[in-house]
Amino acid sequence: MLIRIAYLMAPRNYLDPGTGSMLLQAIIAGIAVAGGFLFALKDKIRRKLNKQEKAEQTDLEQDKK
Repeated sequence: MLIRIAYLMAPRNYLDPGTGSMLLQAIIAGIAVAGGFLFALKDKIRRKLNKQEKAEQTDLEQDKK
């Protein structure tokens, strides 16, 4: 009975020391990818807004003539 309880309480999974390093790299990579995505999204929005502003300025200049 005592052996059976000890078997049920024993950890069955083993994480070797390299696993922590791999998890840390995955987290850092995820942060880097998210940062790159947000930068690209911000740049795309900025370019779209600049196009709209230039179009509005062109329309105003044509209306003045």
